[in-house]
Order: sequence, then structure tokens, then C-alpha cells
Amino acid sequence: MKILCAVLSVLLIVAVGYIFHQHQAVPERIALLDVEKIIAQSAPGKAGREHLSIIDRRFQKGMDDLHRSYQNAPEEEQQRVFSNAEETLVRQFSVEERGVSDALKKIIYEEAEKWRKEHNIGAIFPAQLALVSSDKQLDCTDEILAAVDRRQITFAELPVLQINQPPAMTPVSPLAKKKAEAKPSAPEVTKPQDSDSQDQGRPAPTAPETKSQTGKLTAPVTTNPESQTAGLAFSGASAAN
Repeated sequence: MKILCAVLSVLLIVAVGYIFHQHQAVPERIALLDVEKIIAQSAPGKAGREHLSIIDRRFQKGMDDLHRSYQNAPEEEQQRVFSNAEETLVRQFSVEERGVSDALKKIIYEEAEKWRKEHNIGAIFPAQLALVSSDKQLDCTDEILAAVDRRQITFAELPVLQINQPPAMTPVSPLAKKKAEAKPSAPEVTKPQDSDSQDQGRPAPTAPETKSQTGKLTAPVTTNPESQTAGLAFSGASAAN
């Protein structure tokens, strides 16, 4: 939770600082805004952290389920699926963080700009980034915090994870495996083929990694048909590109 709060703070402080910085010189009247306090104490800020916390727990549960589903799969297949799933979830979580940050930034900026005009203030600076000092500077944090606290905030729908089960594999007994290894292989006989049969024997082109038009993200497909549905997939209003 502390990490999520820190990430939101950095994103918002930088973004709000850029928006509010409208003057090259120190304006006649300035105000300072403690953005971290707004994020930590306002209702929208708490809602944003809870939203990300729910997503984080869902993603962690998805990875746990994925590990259980593939615990009997070949090690090489496990590494491929787990690595792809982790990269996908990290990328998607960044998208969710930006969505929460943008929603909070919009509310904070609207309330701060409204307060600035009502009090005839030249500019508002985030207190964490302020490098100016003036006897006429004001602290507008508490007033803007009260205004932000009254606002309602909405986020994108929570992403829904889907675990694509690995293909069913028939267990092989140790005795059968030993017999198969000991049995000599029959010599391969090559028969002449006409041009039509040769065309039919050519391998099909490898399918590229795809993203469905419905916004549903899937693990990269492989040339093995049994592995094309393997891995993790998720869908949501803010699915990563």
C-alpha cells in the first residue's frame, strides 16, 4: 500500500507541477499545495489506492493460479508462460496506475484552478517542487483538500483475468517409458511424391503474436497447436496495447 501511494504521489506531483507552472518569474501572489496530503487524506485519493490494491491482489492471485495450473507442465513451457504472464501484468498495472493518476489529477487541478481564480492568485505550485519563496505565498492545501474530498471519482472497470489451462497430458508409466526407449526405431522409408503431395507436406506459416479486436490480451501463440491457448489472458476497459 505504501508503494502504491508513493507511485501516485510522484506521478501527480510532477503532472500537477507542470500544469500549474504558468509563469517564468515569481508571480505577485502565489500559493503552495501539498499534493501528497491531498492523495493521502482525500476520499478520491483513498479510492484510487484501494482500486490499485484490488487490481494488485487480483494479479497476484492470477499468477498463483497460473503456477498451480502449470505445475506438471514441462519446465521449458513453464518458463515461457510465467515470463510472458509477468511481463503482461506489469505492463497492464502501469496502465491502471496512469488511469488512476489521470482521474485524480483532473479533480485536483479543477479544484485548485477554481480556488486560484476565486482568491486572485497568480499561480499555485506543488509544495514538494516549490523552489520560490515569497512573503505573499499562501498554503491552500486544506481548502483544496476539503473541495477535492467532496468530489466523486470513477475509474475504468477492473480487469478480469482468465487462466488458460495447459493441454491435458496422459501420464506415462516408468515401465512403458523404459520399453519405448529400448525399442529400436524402424528405418525411415522415403517414397516419391508428386508435386501436389509435396505442397501438402509443406509446413504452415508460423502464426504471429496477436491481439484480438475485442481488447482481450493473450499470451503469445506458438507453432504448437496444443500451446496456443496456454497461459494467462485478461480483458478490461483499460487493456494495455
